[in-house]
Amino acid sequence: MKHIFQIPILLLMLWASGVSYARHSVVHHSPEKEAVTATRLLRAKNTVLTVARISADEVRHTLAERDLKGFNDAWDFVRTHPKGADAWELLLEVGSNFRKDRPALIKLLDDMDVNPNLEAFLRTNPQKINAWDLIRNSLYSHDIDVLNYVDELRNGAILGTSNTTNYRSTFFNSFPNFNWQGNNFNVHHAIEQDLLEPSNIFYGIFTESEIHSLQNLRGISGEINSQLHLSQIRLAWNDFYNQFPLGTPLPTKQQFLDKATEIDIMFGNLFTPPIRSL
Repeated sequence: MKHIFQIPILLLMLWASGVSYARHSVVHHSPEKEAVTATRLLRAKNTVLTVARISADEVRHTLAERDLKGFNDAWDFVRTHPKGADAWELLLEVGSNFRKDRPALIKLLDDMDVNPNLEAFLRTNPQKINAWDLIRNSLYSHDIDVLNYVDELRNGAILGTSNTTNYRSTFFNSFPNFNWQGNNFNVHHAIEQDLLEPSNIFYGIFTESEIHSLQNLRGISGEINSQLHLSQIRLAWNDFYNQFPLGTPLPTKQQFLDKATEIDIMFGNLFTPPIRSL
C-alpha cells in the first residue's frame, strides 16, 4: 500500500525540485505540467482504488496552490469547487495563463458541462484555447465547430474554397448545433460577392470559390442586419472602394483581406457566431 502514496509524493518532489520525470518525452514540458499530467493519468488508472485517487488529488491541489500563489480568487475556486481543479489542470496542460483567472475557470467548467467533448478537443488542439478565450463570454464557446471557425479567423480574414454557390447552406450546415430554423439570419460575405459581377471594376481579383467559402462568411441576426450589414459595413467598404477610382491601380487581394480584417475587428463581436470578444 505504501507504494501508492510514494508515486504522487515522488512527483511532487520532482516538481518542486525542477527535475523532469519524463525520460522518453521528445517535447520538454515544464516539470509542473508533467507532474499534473502524471497525476491525471494516475487518477484515471485508479478509478476503483480510492486511496491512489485521493493521493493524486492531494498532489494536484498542492501543485495548484503553488501555481496560483497571489491569485487568491482563482485558488479559492480551484480549492472549493468540486471540479475547479479539473479546469485549472486543463488550462495548465494547454499552456494557458487563463488558469489564473477565476471567471475563465468558471466559464470553462460550464462549457465542459454543456459539451463533454470539449475537454478532449482542447487537449488535442491546445492552440485553440485562444479561440475559446476570444469568445468565452458568448453562448457559443462550448461549440467545437465554432471554435474551429473562430480559430481560423482570429489572426485576420482569410479565404478558403467552396464547391457550391449556395453559401447559405455552406454557412448553416457548418454549425449543425445551432437552431437556425425560424430565425431571421443573414449570411454576410466578408469580402463582398458583388466583386463577382463582370461589371464590377474589381472583377477577377477573387474566384467564386473563394468568395463563397466558409472562411469568408459571417452570420448576422436579422435584428441588426439593417444597421450593421446594410449601413456600417456598407459605409466601411465604400470608403475602401473610393480609394481606388477608375483608372488607378487596382487594390491587391491582400488589401481586400486587410480591410475585411479591419471590419471583423470592429464588428466581429456582433456576428453570429461571434469571431471577436464581446
